[in-house]
Amino acid sequence: MSRLETAVREAIDEVGDLASGQSVLKLGLVRDIAVNGEGDVTLRFEPASSMCPVAFSVGIDIHDRVMAVDGIRSIHFDIRNFVRAEELAALVNDDGAEDASAAVALVSRKKLIEQFGGAWVGVRFLDAVPSGLTPPKQKAAGFCDIMSDARLRPVRLVPGDIECKEGVKPFNWPDSLNGNGTPCAAVAIGDIDDADVFLLHAQPKMVMEIIGAWERNTGQTMNIDVIGDLSDCGNTAYRSYRSGATCLSFGCAEGRNRAKVTRDRMTVALPAAVAQKLI
Repeated sequence: MSRLETAVREAIDEVGDLASGQSVLKLGLVRDIAVNGEGDVTLRFEPASSMCPVAFSVGIDIHDRVMAVDGIRSIHFDIRNFVRAEELAALVNDDGAEDASAAVALVSRKKLIEQFGGAWVGVRFLDAVPSGLTPPKQKAAGFCDIMSDARLRPVRLVPGDIECKEGVKPFNWPDSLNGNGTPCAAVAIGDIDDADVFLLHAQPKMVMEIIGAWERNTGQTMNIDVIGDLSDCGNTAYRSYRSGATCLSFGCAEGRNRAKVTRDRMTVALPAAVAQKLI
């Protein structure tokens, strides 16, 4: 093994799978690494699942670390068993590599935190259960509890993970009350790629900063929907996803207590399309 290939492998070994924290190299997500004498790298990348919510972040992290190795000229990914392989390849392979980080950062949780502060989490509604994410620590918890847990690690929710009847209502899961629309198979929540909605427990000042940023960037009045139902986080996220509007909610007393939401905060849900125009 050449010195350059050894350096590339060491760089990739530093990339951790966001769900497990283990090295993508040790997990076997990256294989068949080859480096020629000109510094061109080829590798095979297979995300943890075909719908892995963190595949874009992991792939771009691999790209950035490998390209930072002295002597590397280019990198080419052979992406397998991922439904959005073509889109990811366009970002991380030769012709799209320069714009890769910027494209994903456009709707990333980290960019929202940098601009407005706060502990934002991303929510994505899925039509299949992802194998690359772990369930919540506590079975049958409320969505509010899980939101707190998801700030530390990405979590996937399926029917049975939420005991609150109002909490499952928007997903039209079993035992839901008057569910609407087609039920989703699972919900991913946390620091995930391509979130449908971003959630935050925000103070009024931050809400006004968000509204001001929207008006400055678009020249339009922000479309805001105030949620009067129970189920603070889950219902607000789903309503924002379905309507495309920024949603605000004060939530129920029980939910606020469970999520440790202080009296000076409300839940804000931003659709991804709105977040793009804010940052």
